[in-house]
Amino acid sequence: MAVDERAHRHLADRLVDVLGQDATDTLMAELGSLGRGQVATQHDMQLGFTKVEASMERLRGEVRTEMMGLRAELKTDIASVRGDMMDLRAELKTDIASVRGDIALQTRQLGLWSLGAMTGLAGIVFAAAQL
Repeated sequence: MAVDERAHRHLADRLVDVLGQDATDTLMAELGSLGRGQVATQHDMQLGFTKVEASMERLRGEVRTEMMGLRAELKTDIASVRGDMMDLRAELKTDIASVRGDIALQTRQLGLWSLGAMTGLAGIVFAAAQL
C-alpha cells in the first residue's frame, strides 16, 4: 500500500493528539529515516525464510553425507582393530604355551637334579657311616 505525503501528515497530526509533540517528532523522524524501501513486507520475510530453510536442508544433507562417510570409516577401523586383537590373542596363546613348556621342562630338570643331588648326598652319608 503506497503512503503519500498527505497520509503521512495526517498520521503525524493524530499522533500529536495521542503521544504529544516530542514523542511524535521522534517517531516520525525514525519512520522517515527508514525510507519506504527499507521496510520489509510479509512477502520479503517469507522469501527470506524460504532461503534459510533451503540452506538448512542443504546443510542437513551435507552433514548426513559426512556422517555416513565417518560411520563407514569407523566400521572399517573397528574391523581392523578386531583383526589385530585376534592376531594378538593367537600370539599370546602361543607365548603362554611356550612358557608352560619351558616351566614343565625346568621342573623336570630341577626334579632330576634334586634326585641326583640327594642320591649323591645319601651315598656320601652312607660311605661316611661305613668308616
